[in-house]
Amino acid sequence: MAAFQATDVKGKGKLGHNSVKTLFWLMSGKEPTDKKVAQEIGVMPFIGSEISIHNWIKYLTCTKVKGVIIESKIKEDFDMVRIGIKVV
Repeated sequence: MAAFQATDVKGKGKLGHNSVKTLFWLMSGKEPTDKKVAQEIGVMPFIGSEISIHNWIKYLTCTKVKGVIIESKIKEDFDMVRIGIKVV
């Protein structure tokens, strides 16, 4: 959630497509490829051209979004932390 808030420089609780790369970069600590960003945008629950912080959390905690199974390292790490496994 901190990465979302850091990326949301206007403080509106929403991010556009163009902010997703920065968001994933902050979450993972390394620059994501354009292909990975496009893949994740394709399954993220955007409303129009924006994703809200609530839908971002939903995206991280759901196993399916728009009928597609999420297979991202970020999701895997989030799940591990959620069940108490330390991610290094």
